[in-house]
Amino acid sequence: MQYKIDLLIKQQTYQELKNITQSLNHGEKSDLAKQLGNVFTEMSCQVLDQVFGALLEEQRNNSALDANGQKKLKEAEQIFTQIEGAFKKYMPWSISLFSNDRLKPVANHILKKFEDSDASQVVMYYQLDSHLGKEATSNIQKVIQGDTSALPVTLKNLVKIIDLGVSEFIRDPKTLLKFNFVVDKTLNGVINMITSTGYKRLEKVGDEYNPRNVEKAQHYAAHFKKFLVEA
Repeated sequence: MQYKIDLLIKQQTYQELKNITQSLNHGEKSDLAKQLGNVFTEMSCQVLDQVFGALLEEQRNNSALDANGQKKLKEAEQIFTQIEGAFKKYMPWSISLFSNDRLKPVANHILKKFEDSDASQVVMYYQLDSHLGKEATSNIQKVIQGDTSALPVTLKNLVKIIDLGVSEFIRDPKTLLKFNFVVDKTLNGVINMITSTGYKRLEKVGDEYNPRNVEKAQHYAAHFKKFLVEA
């Protein structure tokens, strides 16, 4: 059995990426770095929003949140804003450093991760190895069925899956661009900040979890399950 992660990108954003990539492949002379940087940033924010932003929005609309819940929500919002801000600051800046010829391999690399479609939202995906996919699917299902003892390992699976996505869509494209030492070091620092902050917060969810709140764990598990697809 093969497994993959499906993420939804707006059709307009996909078409913009497609058009820019075609222009790069056809040897367009006018600078496309700004446009491509904006598209990559928009894609990053759309992914962030659907995976984590949707859960934050639910909590904002939860009138039953107690003081402790409000505190956790505020902390999560701060981390979300920090990560989103890093994408918006460094993604356009890093792409703007390159000519069209240097950007062409990266644009093509990302475009290949899409399932071409005319739907309002287009699937962007990456593959998981079968062991991780099977383990994550099994643990998520256990939580959905009410076995909350599987929550900590489910969150560890989730961190591994997210990190594979970071490699697929951020680390690997960065390698293709071959930044100079100073810029590469700066971007590595930003990537490490984003991932370590996010992963620590996810792992903290397991530590803070109230075993009596089974429905909340089930809801989160069902949310993340919809991205994990048996291919």
